[in-house]
Amino acid sequence: MAVKPDLKSKNPLDIAMALTDLQIGAIKNPNIAERLKNLREIVWSEETKDMNAKTAAFDAVLKDLNQDDIKLLCESYARMGELYEVASLTARDNEFAAIEKSGDDIPGGVAELIKNDPLEAALKKLGMPVFEVTMTMHPTNVKSLASMKAARQVALAMRPENKKDLAEAIKTYQGIPILHESPEGKPANLTVRDETNTVLNYLGNIYDDLPAIFKQYDEPFTAKFGPVNHSDKTAEQKAKKYDPLDLQLQARFASWGSAGDKDGNNNVTGEKTLEAIVLHTQDIVRRYSEDLKSLASSDGHLNKWKEDLATAYTSLEAFMKRTLKCARSTIR
Repeated sequence: MAVKPDLKSKNPLDIAMALTDLQIGAIKNPNIAERLKNLREIVWSEETKDMNAKTAAFDAVLKDLNQDDIKLLCESYARMGELYEVASLTARDNEFAAIEKSGDDIPGGVAELIKNDPLEAALKKLGMPVFEVTMTMHPTNVKSLASMKAARQVALAMRPENKKDLAEAIKTYQGIPILHESPEGKPANLTVRDETNTVLNYLGNIYDDLPAIFKQYDEPFTAKFGPVNHSDKTAEQKAKKYDPLDLQLQARFASWGSAGDKDGNNNVTGEKTLEAIVLHTQDIVRRYSEDLKSLASSDGHLNKWKEDLATAYTSLEAFMKRTLKCARSTIR
């Protein structure tokens, strides 16, 4: 049976305690589990504010441990910090949900921003700011991709609509090395391909989350202005109704590290850059292809476009095959 502790608190510490209780319970070594619990009490306690006292207590927790146990304890402690970050975001969402349930607008939220604006002005206001992210990567970045993916699964398992077992997700996260390792299981720097795969993971997460982000804009706009519908005959009628296609959020994503930093690393070559371009192209085509296939097989208001969607899916599949064929002939 899925374990779902109470995650409705608006206090991040309450949620963090629930998550880290599950983490501590997933540690097979009872000595390390107890010491991690002690570390949590030292760091999160409001009573021990003196840094010297905290340092002394921290050192006492590490005393008489061998190197393998110290590694396990320190990695577990790092995971505990990441779980606190997840708890903080969850607590914020709970706060926002409570505000909306009371009938008020979230301070600084979309509904508040467009409250006094006509539709055209509201769309223009939200289309002005530019949200730009340039992702960087470096071969000495030691965080493991598997650990990042497992941490995301923990966050996804916390969503109310998700049926994943949170305890199982945390157990998996606890069992994956937090540092990047070589195939032999030793600490290692990232290869250029590792850098590319990490950036692709970031972009994949953004792609998966964008529908929920747009929903946070669509719902307040639809509530205030009403959706465009087929009964709107005149341009004036349509101009006063919200069409989601008119929302132009300025979000730009770039990366100068996806194919390796061009700063003298001898492993960064033209061939590696071509490889990264192919991997990026392959990934986005795969995602578009999967979406088109899903839409083409769905029922409802998309029925009239089924044939076009199926044709687009077939074209993307053919494009992907040509891209891979070109890549194999170009990259050794």
